[in-house]
Amino acid sequence: MSAVILICGTMTVASCSSEDNIVLSEDDVLPTETVKVDKNALMNQFAQTLSKVVRENQKVRELVKNEAIKQFDKNYDVLWIEACDKMAGDATFRELMVAKSSEEFMASVEQNVPLLNILFPKISMFDVSAENYDSSDEELPVVVSNDDFNALYFDGELTDSLEKGLVPSFNVLVVNENNRVVVDRLSRSATVGYAFIDSEFDNTASQMMTRRLSVDASVVGSKAIAAYGYFYKDDGSNESKALQRDYIYYGMTPTSTQGYFNQNVTEYLSFIEIDPKAYFLITDTKDKNKNTDDPEIKQSSASRKKRDFTTEELINEFWTRGCYNLRIELVTSTSTKPMVKYLALSPDDIWEFNLERHYRHGTLFRKKKFTYYIDVNKFTPKRYYLTSKNISFGKWNLSDESLSRDILFIEEDPGETYTEKYIFETINVDGSKVSGNVKFGLGKDANANSNTNQGAKNKVDVAISGENNSSTTEKITQEITISRTNKDDNLGMAKIYFYDPIIEGRSGSEYVTKVYNTGVVSFGVTAI
Repeated sequence: MSAVILICGTMTVASCSSEDNIVLSEDDVLPTETVKVDKNALMNQFAQTLSKVVRENQKVRELVKNEAIKQFDKNYDVLWIEACDKMAGDATFRELMVAKSSEEFMASVEQNVPLLNILFPKISMFDVSAENYDSSDEELPVVVSNDDFNALYFDGELTDSLEKGLVPSFNVLVVNENNRVVVDRLSRSATVGYAFIDSEFDNTASQMMTRRLSVDASVVGSKAIAAYGYFYKDDGSNESKALQRDYIYYGMTPTSTQGYFNQNVTEYLSFIEIDPKAYFLITDTKDKNKNTDDPEIKQSSASRKKRDFTTEELINEFWTRGCYNLRIELVTSTSTKPMVKYLALSPDDIWEFNLERHYRHGTLFRKKKFTYYIDVNKFTPKRYYLTSKNISFGKWNLSDESLSRDILFIEEDPGETYTEKYIFETINVDGSKVSGNVKFGLGKDANANSNTNQGAKNKVDVAISGENNSSTTEKITQEITISRTNKDDNLGMAKIYFYDPIIEGRSGSEYVTKVYNTGVVSFGVTAI
């Protein structure tokens, strides 16, 4: 490997034992004198130990890579306080480091370098980055910046002294102190034991926003993406994104405005998100007669000595068994009963629990202890993709069906069955627009695409509300019969219009899809 390197960032080490180091408990003994600690020497020894662990353990290499890619502080940083107790195979990251050093050494590092950090530098000129790193590659040296040189460790040995300011052509890890966070001395929790020096460096919120707004092309489907290629504007012209289903179902484009219905296209539910406030509605712990298999939180905290919990163990500690039975009802103009689909969802399918974690170091007189706390008010929604679930809503042929559909979400529980009437209001397109399997003109205005009207002047009359404001539509109202039990939980309704866009925009290689919201459930649809 070449001996050319640049230390690309600084990061501070965060203590895995921030609870003990930041706030002293009654059991802690204060030192009688101050001992000067050589932080740089500690970081060099930590890097030497890390190079052994990284060389021998692919799970650790995968862990560091995946944590770096998250860019929690908008840099490829892995804060030790956050990563140390994550599992790397059958042991935690910290346990593997202790095995190659000692408990006393690791405790000293965590106490004296409370913002210890591992940087996975991105070196664009050589296309070197965490994303491009293959974790099966054992050659991942560890670097520490000293006053006069950069020390490079590999498999526990100091293999090179690197000149400062030079750029490597290979992947390295850099041990440093994080300069984008500070120790949060008001907190005793290891997961919130730091604070950003400025909100500009907090990437956690933007990561959640990206995850919730944009989706991979495979989720949207090639048909919808092709439609967006023709219909992407927001100006009401004949390239308006509201016309995407005219292409999807009828093959129509801005210049080809008569089309035949495609029998091979089907509409699908593509993803859902459920607001965590639904927990209080669907669990309903006050109803002692509610005989359900709905999972519930059975305790607010869980503790264990000696070994940390796995994710599965934490779920078993906090939750009763069972799943939420989500009933999805699609109401259309073609039937007097809704189309019914089901999803069985576990709590970890739909929510990030954001557990609060406390870690107490072990000493000669007490064992280390791992404690987790759960609070529904700290839950955040998790997007649940349905591409493999095939929640199909069928084809949308305007010669048979109206311009809108209603979708209702129910969390179903056993109880006494009854029926109720649901009033469905929508509009139909008349025969001047659709005749059999042939559709004439974009949108619902048969004269919208005359050759005499071009560009922004060519306004397309699209149906985006239930108002009957065109001579080419007819408002209809019909009663739908719906079955319920007296224990069902209503999660709300939303209306889908034929002239709603499927894709609202594009963000890099991903697509921003239209998101519907019932007040409790957010969801997207696509056609494939």
